Amino acid sequence: MRKLVSVLFIVLLMQVNAILAAIPDQVQHKNGKIFSLCAKQTVTKAFFFDIVDVGLYYPDCTSNRSIFDEQNKLLRFSYLREVTGKQFKEGAEEFLQKNLSQEQQQHCLASYQEINESYLDVQEGDFYDLFQIDEIGLDLYLNGQSLASLDSKSCESLYFNIWFGEESMSADFSKLLK
Repeated sequence: MRKLVSVLFIVLLMQVNAILAAIPDQVQHKNGKIFSLCAKQTVTKAFFFDIVDVGLYYPDCTSNRSIFDEQNKLLRFSYLREVTGKQFKEGAEEFLQKNLSQEQQQHCLASYQEINESYLDVQEGDFYDLFQIDEIGLDLYLNGQSLASLDSKSCESLYFNIWFGEESMSADFSKLLK
């Protein structure tokens, strides 16, 4: 029994260390801009299945901010299980349509197509970074590899409605903003 408890403790400790490493205190964009972790949340489905750890980063955590402002920011999604690219694409499209006005949809949905089409399948341990940077726009990476960018000032911050709009994939995302 003691051996079983010891093994379970070691496995749990390894999982905790992997999770902590996946949401680091700082992340640097390829352009050199450094982002600091301001909030972290685990998103759970049906109260039982942890899907992803999410980190919200800003260059300065003390600045007054809104997720929908034009400030530089980063959302890191560190996956705890497999998710298909198709699920990402469908979820993004669904929640953008639910949360954007008709005018915003007409103006922005075509711009989002490249990002939505670039989502790939992920495994446990993979991570997506979605940067919003003044001189670049939205910049999507998977495991440090660039996938897509969007430079449309009027549409960039609206993309965050997928997670933080009136209707969200999960209420856990709103906990990042508290």
